[in-house]
Amino acid sequence: MSNDTTAKQSEIKLQLEDLVRILEIVDLASTRGAFRPQEYTIIGGVYDRILAFLEASGAVERPPKSEAQPEGNQQ
Repeated sequence: MSNDTTAKQSEIKLQLEDLVRILEIVDLASTRGAFRPQEYTIIGGVYDRILAFLEASGAVERPPKSEAQPEGNQQ
């Protein structure tokens, strides 16, 4: 590897907060209808993997499910 390539790579810094922001962007884009239905599976899979990574690293916590309304019993 050349010194130029090594220098450029050392300048690239991806942090956990960047991944948190990516999840926020995906969430916002999905609420605005930016994705086609056939893309949801791919996007959701990537979203789930990033979220699992962030949870495992302690960067985010998944909010607990509301005990007032169990799944399937929403009004």
